[in-house]
Amino acid sequence: MVEQPKPEYDEEREGRAYRFVVTCCANNKIKTWLINNTGIKKPTMTTYEQGRIIPRKVLPKIAHALGMQPMWLSRWLIDGDENALNAYEKEKIDLFEALPEDEQLRRKNELGWGRGPGRPRKPTGARPSD
Repeated sequence: MVEQPKPEYDEEREGRAYRFVVTCCANNKIKTWLINNTGIKKPTMTTYEQGRIIPRKVLPKIAHALGMQPMWLSRWLIDGDENALNAYEKEKIDLFEALPEDEQLRRKNELGWGRGPGRPRKPTGARPSD
């Protein structure tokens, strides 16, 4: 079996991923809620969570669900332009970012955004049911 090279670190993609998750958490949106209210399939939403650029035709669905203007969201998520946000959205994001890292992680996990790709691992020692 040929070993695949690990993908190089992509700073822009990491930035998009971070901004997307922080924006969802700052707006207190559960991942499954966002999936259900946008009609976006879970695997596709996960790719956005991982930093894939959100297509322009999908962005209004996400913006509407988050209660944001699509242009603001596009400039913030894709370009990283914090000035594109209105004062209220910026304040929510700033408040979330000001939380201690362990609290941010706890909230991300509670909302379904902190699990990363793939299926959750079974606990050690878990036995199959009979």
